[in-house]
Amino acid sequence: MVRGDKNLPLGGGPDTLRAIYGRPHENGTLAGVAGDCFFQFVEWDRDGKLQAWAINQFGSNPGNPDSPHHTDQAPLFAEEKLRKVPFSRDEVLANAKQTYRPGER
Repeated sequence: MVRGDKNLPLGGGPDTLRAIYGRPHENGTLAGVAGDCFFQFVEWDRDGKLQAWAINQFGSNPGNPDSPHHTDQAPLFAEEKLRKVPFSRDEVLANAKQTYRPGER
């Protein structure tokens, strides 16, 4: 999968759970140009505590090549790994890059 400056090997193809469509690249590899893939797993323990993991093949900002999130999940996706999802308010605030209220920006 070629995404920005990343060139990563991965499994998958059209019509699979890891759907990705490729176009021949000039160097002989296939450049991933389209696809649809989002996985999320949520676990409840016996006490009701939640944990979640997820992955999106293109990261969370696929439309903006200048964003730090344009390719941030691609390496994990290529390695068939998941990222931890902050689930509680404390986890979300601890991982937030910025916080604001609607209309403040």
